[in-house]
Amino acid sequence: MILALLLCLQTTVDVPEFKGSYLLVPPEGYSDRKSWPVVVDLADPRDPVKEPGAFVLVPAGRRDEAFVLACLTELKTRYRANPERVVIRGNAAALTLASAHPELFAGCAIRNARSFVPPKKAPPCAIFVEAGDSDRARVAVAAMIMKKSGIDVDLREGPPAPGAVLAALGPRIHPRGDLPKADELQRAGRWLDASLLCIDLLDNPEVERLAKTKLKSIEGAALIELAKVEIAVSERKYKDAVLRARAAARQFAWVPTGERLRKRVGELESRPEVKKALEAED
Repeated sequence: MILALLLCLQTTVDVPEFKGSYLLVPPEGYSDRKSWPVVVDLADPRDPVKEPGAFVLVPAGRRDEAFVLACLTELKTRYRANPERVVIRGNAAALTLASAHPELFAGCAIRNARSFVPPKKAPPCAIFVEAGDSDRARVAVAAMIMKKSGIDVDLREGPPAPGAVLAALGPRIHPRGDLPKADELQRAGRWLDASLLCIDLLDNPEVERLAKTKLKSIEGAALIELAKVEIAVSERKYKDAVLRARAAARQFAWVPTGERLRKRVGELESRPEVKKALEAED
């Protein structure tokens, strides 16, 4: 019954640049008045995660790193996702991705992982094992090794109930949600995440004015990127212009210039000379 309900709620979102898509289940009672956690689910599709308090993102068809990260970025351009509360769920591949990108994933839930190589560094992890798991003992040993490396690991027994991922990882995740963190994201060129964090801060009267100032500075950066797109077009560097416009449209999705960038992408992609340039090899 729960699986049938999930299938009714989920939507398919296209990621045209990768000629792929992802399945998205929104949190119960979603409202854009606040931000929400995200669970990127790379587990067996026959074992879907049930997280009523979060977005659940399931890449469809392919699970390579570039595509998974593109799906996550695409989701952030559409919805009030909290960039500091994104976790990933799955087997050893999910742990590898979380370990490679601790700046993007605040935690990892390991499910049906079988044996895996314990990483030396990783965000907080929750490992779910059951009595019938064939590699249960080796997974437990791997968890002990991770703990000795200083990784926060919670080994849990029994099948996970709805909400189990956030229940296990939530207390281990410590989002800052402050202006210094927004500054840090901005300096790293993570304009999308900085924007989402600043929008959250608009609800805090103590920093509302500073958050608005930060959003204006992000808007300024967006205008600079738009200018660079137009310079590339004027120089007939059409492929560079489109790629730059696409990237900027994602990164600046939550400031006014983001809409101008999205329209510019559509205009450029419809032009014959641009289509020809995109089809040509580098």
